[in-house]
Amino acid sequence: MKKTFLIVLCSATLIALSSCGNGGTNSTKSEIQKALEKFNDGVTISGTINEKARFLTASSILGGVLNGDITETQFDYVFKYENKEMTGIERLVTGYEADGSSYVHTNDIYAEGDDGYLYFLELNYKNEIEKILATDSAGFKVNYGSYFDNPFYYLNEKDFTKIEDGEYSLNLKKASYLASQLFGDIDPIFYSVIESATAIIENGEIKSITLKPTTIETYETINYENVYFLLDATATLTLSNMGNTTITKPTPKVHKTEHDALGEAFKSIKNNYTLTLSFEFDGSTEPIVSKYFYTEDAIYGQWGDGITPSALSDVLLVINDDQETVTPLGYNEADSSWSYQTAMQNGFSSLDGADKNIFIPIVSEVAPEIFNYDANSESYKVVEELKTYIGAECFIPSPDVIRELDGYGTGCEIFLKSGLLDRIEIGFNFNNGFTSSSGKVVATFSDLNTTILPFGITLE
Repeated sequence: MKKTFLIVLCSATLIALSSCGNGGTNSTKSEIQKALEKFNDGVTISGTINEKARFLTASSILGGVLNGDITETQFDYVFKYENKEMTGIERLVTGYEADGSSYVHTNDIYAEGDDGYLYFLELNYKNEIEKILATDSAGFKVNYGSYFDNPFYYLNEKDFTKIEDGEYSLNLKKASYLASQLFGDIDPIFYSVIESATAIIENGEIKSITLKPTTIETYETINYENVYFLLDATATLTLSNMGNTTITKPTPKVHKTEHDALGEAFKSIKNNYTLTLSFEFDGSTEPIVSKYFYTEDAIYGQWGDGITPSALSDVLLVINDDQETVTPLGYNEADSSWSYQTAMQNGFSSLDGADKNIFIPIVSEVAPEIFNYDANSESYKVVEELKTYIGAECFIPSPDVIRELDGYGTGCEIFLKSGLLDRIEIGFNFNNGFTSSSGKVVATFSDLNTTILPFGITLE
């Protein structure tokens, strides 16, 4: 699963800030100094980011609902520091939309690699702990030390101006850096200048911080229509566990006897079977169905009605002699023939010479241990930390449009019948902040070792 960061770092800002570290040499330290020193060892931060939109142009897409709350993002961070240097970070960020739907934005644990770059620590579908190299939006590797700085280190007593007992305003330059470090890659509005920032201090500890960026004007393109709006955001942080934090690193799941049956069912999916995908939207009565026929020599992708081949949507992929790449054949309705030339004319040129494996689900490679058996439903359910992507990544062929749901999964449940895969149900809740859809994909495997190409197709 690809990970990227939207990173904007200003060395001049860091130099200016670094001249104002939170150290102190006075034997008698103020309440603010004592509070700041506790950040040197770590902190847990929880809270919300609320966004409001004020639309400037009418939009037929939005149906006249133009203003108001559009998202609420809940976050839980655990930071581990050694003075200025961050030694670990754990983040869970969940987005909630105005319609009540939700999605996980990120649930990650970060670490520094031996090469000094930033990595994600993640349990993968093989039940292994994988180090995934992080890259920025331009594809460059991310330096761990420069990105995961300790933004609290640069705060000092002079940055706090008393409003009333226990409430202080923060230096806005320092607050802007704090906001960009904490939330910039989650919500780019926090890369803008902070216009107001307040902190609550009680009993020698900073209990909460509120950050409000300046309002920005932006737009979203929805179905080829540019929708312009003003965007406001407020982040409210609750701080705890200063100097007493622990990063919980992922560990492989333990094998149990109940995993044996699932493991055997996975292994039964080899190179000859039929896969049917039923895309069922909530609130819709008619699912969207696609089919894949896998044989030793070819793969047939069917998106038409299944009664006759569809020239514009169905494609026959012949596995080449190298057993690694494919050649597409397209259907000519005039003479009911299949040819390479027709595939090029029908828009399948991008598939010529493609790796065959991108069209094949990786079922047999999935570790059964990443699923828990539920005796009540007599099914296997994916573990919580993998539910957002495991279904689309492992059980849906990559070219299928459903692949776009990778990262928006709400669960993956597997049912067996007579020791074989009966069906796999993959829940999803897709949301880009403006449009959303939810439902499930039902994947069924049939005709194991007896699948033939449809419509009487034979390969010469």
